Amino acid sequence: IMSTLHGGDGMATISYVGHTIPAPDKSSLRQISLTQDGETQTVSALISPVGRGKKKMGMVSFAVPSGNILLGAIEDKQSYILSDKGKQIFAGQWHDGLKARDAFASCLAKRR
Repeated sequence: IMSTLHGGDGMATISYVGHTIPAPDKSSLRQISLTQDGETQTVSALISPVGRGKKKMGMVSFAVPSGNILLGAIEDKQSYILSDKGKQIFAGQWHDGLKARDAFASCLAKRR
């Protein structure tokens, strides 16, 4: 999930949601490692619970300085792994990222 406030110049977030992400009782900041195509960076991320009961899962949200920076980081194909304290909690790969980038750019352009 990608979102931003105040268009391309405003703060942005990218969030990952899934049943493999442990759902905390309440939202908290943690040091999460994000590996994209083999390059790892560890940053503070917000981990939040989403859903209820058996459908409860976790969501990891990373802050990005601006929508334009997030837009510039979108590649056509990209793999990603999220790890918490060395344990993999989420992994995947996207494709057709350029289509998503173009759609996101169109949304950002409307917010200027």
